[in-house]
Amino acid sequence: MIFDTYEETINNAIENAKLAEELTKQKDEASRSSDAASDRKLEFSIDGFVDALASIPSAIANVAGSVASSASDKVSVLVGWAKVVLTQITEGFAVLVVTTCIIPLLVPLLMFWLAKLLLQPSSASLPSLPQFASVSLLPSADQNSLGSPVRNRKK
Repeated sequence: MIFDTYEETINNAIENAKLAEELTKQKDEASRSSDAASDRKLEFSIDGFVDALASIPSAIANVAGSVASSASDKVSVLVGWAKVVLTQITEGFAVLVVTTCIIPLLVPLLMFWLAKLLLQPSSASLPSLPQFASVSLLPSADQNSLGSPVRNRKK
């Protein structure tokens, strides 16, 4: 099963390489034919030379515009990347500070506060327990086993 998958991957890679080679050959042939066509179009005449000289400022403007737009695109991509990286660094630093500084400081403080609340003998913040009358569960000398007072009977 693994061997079949491996063999299929290799075959796909070989086919992709052949397709890429064919595409490269087609592009080369197309560029050669366009170069040949452009060579045929070039004629050295005064009118063509004047037209070429007249088109230089517009060509420079086009090149400058394309360079500026390309540079602004690259800068915007760089700024976006910097924002993402800065956000990740900030989030990582926040997690680092919380896990290594704040939590270790808050846990002992919480424990000391709870110990203080529990161990203080008189605390105004803790409510006092209501006082109940003392109830004895064991019968006393003047009560019988049912809890009623013993009557003195004369014999």
